[in-house]
Amino acid sequence: DAVNALWPLLDKITHRCSQYEDVVSEVLAIHGQLLNTVPELVTPNFPSTVKFAVEVFEQRKLPSALHYVGGAVDVFGSFDDASINSFRELLGHVSTVLVSFVTTEKSPDECPQVIGAFFEMCQRFVLFCPSALITCRDFSTIVSLAVECLTACSGERESVRATLNFLTKLFGWRSLHLSSTSTESMQVMADAIDEQLVRHGEKATKVCIDALVGGPQMLWPSISDCVFAITMHVAGRNGTIPVVEETTIGHQWVFAAISGCKDKNGQPMDLEMCQQIVQILFALSREGPKARPKAKMLMTDFAKICKGEMTKEALLTYSQ
Repeated sequence: DAVNALWPLLDKITHRCSQYEDVVSEVLAIHGQLLNTVPELVTPNFPSTVKFAVEVFEQRKLPSALHYVGGAVDVFGSFDDASINSFRELLGHVSTVLVSFVTTEKSPDECPQVIGAFFEMCQRFVLFCPSALITCRDFSTIVSLAVECLTACSGERESVRATLNFLTKLFGWRSLHLSSTSTESMQVMADAIDEQLVRHGEKATKVCIDALVGGPQMLWPSISDCVFAITMHVAGRNGTIPVVEETTIGHQWVFAAISGCKDKNGQPMDLEMCQQIVQILFALSREGPKARPKAKMLMTDFAKICKGEMTKEALLTYSQ
């Protein structure tokens, strides 16, 4: 009864105060809370609410609209085939609107909150409706945008963190605790994810390593997670990822990225040390998710070596 009484009030507020972005965002937040707490009561009104959220995003590019969609994916993402198809179309439409926005009106660094909200939403698709994401007509565009935004938004922490977390979940999906339905979907469409990794892995790895050396320390954990997701994926998929000169392309990506860095004096990194880091990182990657803390420590030590805060002798602890 309370929800039924509240709905007309929310509609009135929406129509009377539609010119005020803060009010619209708060209304969407209330809708999101209701969806999360009493989904069975708001389901009849869900089509009109999600339509409203999409219209808000089309017209105003408010992050709150994407937050609502992300919450809806949590609740209804794997409900049935019809839901998956609807969310696939919804994601494709939202992606098209966003890409048009960041290519014709504002660059990603000028709208970091929108970028952050978009990739937070995409994380929900990975977790709760992966088939809608991977079979979306814009899947490749979404991954490309994510990699580009790592550089374009490099000065803004939250949007970069959200983007890194999306790529980490996508490329590291085998280590996620997914539902049986989501796991089955990922297994069926694993080749499509491999294809995106082959296409974007080199650049993503370089951007991450460069950010370790020159980016904010607050992002080091997320950066390290992303690098480890990539190397762990490659280490576990040697049968489908190309192998060159007895070394996976993942080894080449990481070696090229770290050997291209400079120390605090602007001098090239010691190549023997770079090779040592690659070997340690891929040895940890073959151990799987349990080695993630140690891999993150390795990435942190590398950043500190570059900054002159540690010497390369610190790497000896990884061979003990």
